[in-house]
Amino acid sequence: MFHDAVVIAGKDLRLEWRSRVTTNQIAPFALLVLILFAFALDPDRGVLGRASSGLYWLAVVFCAVLAVQRGATIEATDRAAKRPREIA
Repeated sequence: MFHDAVVIAGKDLRLEWRSRVTTNQIAPFALLVLILFAFALDPDRGVLGRASSGLYWLAVVFCAVLAVQRGATIEATDRAAKRPREIA
């Protein structure tokens, strides 16, 4: 089972490396979210310092949702997500 997971992860990483979607769309989105969080908070350094770790992880979750959605779209487009009855 571990070998299958490594093969699938390798395939997905090769697809992302070729398409460059992560660097062209998701990374700028993460930076924009972090900048908007900084503007949304009070300009006081204390508030921003205390909230920065939580805001960072919130940006990571937003970007992870985008990445997972993109992976699911690719699999659905290629009809790779078949139900067990259709495989046999």
